[in-house]
Amino acid sequence: MFGSVLILIVKFRHKVTHASNLGLLSIVVLGFPIISFSSGISTSVETLDTIPVASDGENKTSNRFAGSEKIDTAISLFWDYLGFKDKTLWDWLENILIPLLIPLIVVGLSVFLGREARSFAKRAQHERDLAADRSREEALRAYLERLTDLVLKEKLKESPIDSPERAVAQAHTFAALRSLDGTRKGILLRFLQESRLLAKINPIISLEGADLTQASLAGADLGGLSMNGVDLRHAVLDEAIFQETDLQYADLSNSSMREAQLERTDLRYAILHQADMSEANLIDANLSVADLTEAIFQDATINNVNLFRADLSDAKIEIDQLRDAENVLEAILPDGTEMDVERWNQLKKSP
Repeated sequence: MFGSVLILIVKFRHKVTHASNLGLLSIVVLGFPIISFSSGISTSVETLDTIPVASDGENKTSNRFAGSEKIDTAISLFWDYLGFKDKTLWDWLENILIPLLIPLIVVGLSVFLGREARSFAKRAQHERDLAADRSREEALRAYLERLTDLVLKEKLKESPIDSPERAVAQAHTFAALRSLDGTRKGILLRFLQESRLLAKINPIISLEGADLTQASLAGADLGGLSMNGVDLRHAVLDEAIFQETDLQYADLSNSSMREAQLERTDLRYAILHQADMSEANLIDANLSVADLTEAIFQDATINNVNLFRADLSDAKIEIDQLRDAENVLEAILPDGTEMDVERWNQLKKSP
């Protein structure tokens, strides 16, 4: 069979007088190795042999027509081998376009469904957030109404320390704080302060151990209160007043206390990890045995501050600031070393 192809090539080599014959030669050389693998190749070669070939004396028009006829025949044989002979438009759509369109449709549908799913998830989350916000707002409203009734109708302020009224008020307060967000916690606390239900000694409502995480209390006046063990993590306390406030064992990790007034504040054993006390007033504050790791004291005033055994590891505080402290003995300094007596005396004497 391959020999028949070579005979065709030799026959055409002397007959090529037009560009179409070159195309025919290319089709024959490239196409017949493929066709030779199918059955009936001998018939295809014989068909080509029967095609009249223009003689040397014939004009160019005859050669052109003869060459075109050979090309058409070769192409017809090639398309017949590929199975495209006598195909209708629907056959083309079914065999080529539809198989190509199916993956595109699947991909497009996947992208569309993915976008719809994300959009639905966002809407669902937004609705959940709105529902939660409405629930918190209702909880705050109900709390304020209940406390107002206790104060005005049931004389909460005049009630004995162990009275049911005080127990109810305390329970309502802690329950509400656990369910509220930071902004509403700030509103609740300001209500208690303005209603004079908070105090450092024998308060009507105690805040000891209260959940005030993320509370928004910027500028709030909480001076002189008993807030022992209160949870103020991530709270916003900028410019808040804590003068003489009891914050022993309080957790103020990651809280913002920029420009806060902390004069004579009791912060013994408090946790102020990564707390920002930039420009805060800490005069006479007690921070002994406090966790001050990575805390920020930039431009803070710490005159006469008690830092005995405080942990200042990686804290942002200058040595010059420590010179003004009342006591830094046995404290862990920012570089990880411990302040001993000799080093403390040298620091106090340095200009």
